[in-house]
Amino acid sequence: MCYEEEQARHLRLFETVSSGSEIEPDDDGESFTEDCVEEQEGSVSEQSLCSNSDSEESDICNKYVLRKRRIACFVAKDRTRWKKHIIKKTNIKTRACNIVYQRPGSKGFIQKEMKASSILRNFFTDSILEKIVNYTNKLISSKGDDTKKDRYNKITDLVEIKALVVLLYISEVYKFSLQNYENLFRKYGMSMEIFRLTMSAKRFSFLLCHLRFDDKSTRDERKKIVKMTAIREIFEEFTDTLPKHFNLSAYTAVDAILASFRGRCPFRVYIPSKQNRYGIKIYALVDATFYYTVKLEVYVGTYTATRTFLYRQ
Repeated sequence: MCYEEEQARHLRLFETVSSGSEIEPDDDGESFTEDCVEEQEGSVSEQSLCSNSDSEESDICNKYVLRKRRIACFVAKDRTRWKKHIIKKTNIKTRACNIVYQRPGSKGFIQKEMKASSILRNFFTDSILEKIVNYTNKLISSKGDDTKKDRYNKITDLVEIKALVVLLYISEVYKFSLQNYENLFRKYGMSMEIFRLTMSAKRFSFLLCHLRFDDKSTRDERKKIVKMTAIREIFEEFTDTLPKHFNLSAYTAVDAILASFRGRCPFRVYIPSKQNRYGIKIYALVDATFYYTVKLEVYVGTYTATRTFLYRQ
């Protein structure tokens, strides 16, 4: 086909397409529609190839993503997946229950206290110490003439009980609580002078032996209801003062503490994994940021003391 015939054919095809009439076959017996169909079929085959290649690429990408997710997760024995990294969430509003409206830390007049003795006075209040004085004097007076033989066997008062609490606090701070009390009152050695200037060793021993936190005459009746009746009243009043002087932060933790004790106690526990192994098990609600204890509860076996935790959401 020469150049002029090809130009005439293209012109004829252009006129038929613009007029909308049917396309007549050319000299070679081929029509434009067939060319279009062939081109369309070719495009379909190309699309199918592209779709197949896209599906293969998507499968490879999915496998890569799954593998990456497996690497970025810890898998537990029950097939639970724990993510290694924190997912950063943007443009998410904080829930109202998680908003901290108060500044964490100490509050009230305790912020201005600088001495340890004055801070301790805010936790062991006069009402707590007066109850201890009354219960201790009731036990001393119940023994009659046996307490009048020596000068150190006499009733106590609020000032002396405060001094006793401070001495016990000092002995615990300086790791003297495991020593024999007579070593604390020696004139020579590693003892501290404050013990000898406060009271004698016999008076110190006498107060520790007769120190009571409840009325012993009615203890048997109350023990049928609560096992820790010997310390329940003072213990609850002390734990109520803990949240009054401190605001919790956004992070708190509940953990078990084993207070070392090998004496007679119906709810003493044995935990071989602990260092002391024998003692009283206590559940404590502690601020995870400032390590401040907010609430306490003693584990007494089948029955626990009626104390409610202050949970923070």
